[in-house]
Amino acid sequence: NRLESIGVNIVTLANNHSYDCYKQGFESTKNFLASSSIEYIGDSVLEKSFLIKEISGKKVAFIGMDETVQIVPLSKFYPLIRKLKTENDLVVVNIHWGKEYLLNNDSNQQAIAHRLINEGADVVFGHHPHVVQNMEVYKGKAIFYSLGNFVFDQNFGNTTVGLGVNVEFKEEETIFELFPFNMKLFAPDLMKGEEREKFCKRYIKDLEHKNCVFKI
Repeated sequence: NRLESIGVNIVTLANNHSYDCYKQGFESTKNFLASSSIEYIGDSVLEKSFLIKEISGKKVAFIGMDETVQIVPLSKFYPLIRKLKTENDLVVVNIHWGKEYLLNNDSNQQAIAHRLINEGADVVFGHHPHVVQNMEVYKGKAIFYSLGNFVFDQNFGNTTVGLGVNVEFKEEETIFELFPFNMKLFAPDLMKGEEREKFCKRYIKDLEHKNCVFKI
């Protein structure tokens, strides 16, 4: 209910902790989400790993996948993304991947990301490293290699900084706005003013931007 109260309406279940409490825990998580009217992606079978939503007259496919334990093998997602792109206007990928605490993506993440975009992904959001990793623009599409922690019980080093991203898809361009935050008492506290600007100047240094907003 707390997630619902702050406007969360879709979550991904695809990560290396999904089965920490075994199948019973996984199923109960889905039941709790359903009772709160929160939809999910990244289920343990390919056919239930995605959702199709109509937003502002556009059909958007949201996909959740996990590269760390691969309950659903990554190889099965590439043809799925290709198919979804032919049937929908936009494909949004959430992927659990990468090495923990690395501040930059590794070559494996990049190879996967590039293939996801080649198959039809319009934006890629990564997570798992517990820290914010760099962003890349490939073939006019943005890859956020890791958004860092959101609500998590770590309080050391770079694990205390996270990132939210707002994306607005338009006919001629895509507009991104960054919302960096600090973790305080294991929950996000949005950066403001000069602190936010410094983060954004460092993070999107290779792109023209203003007030943490950039366009592709």
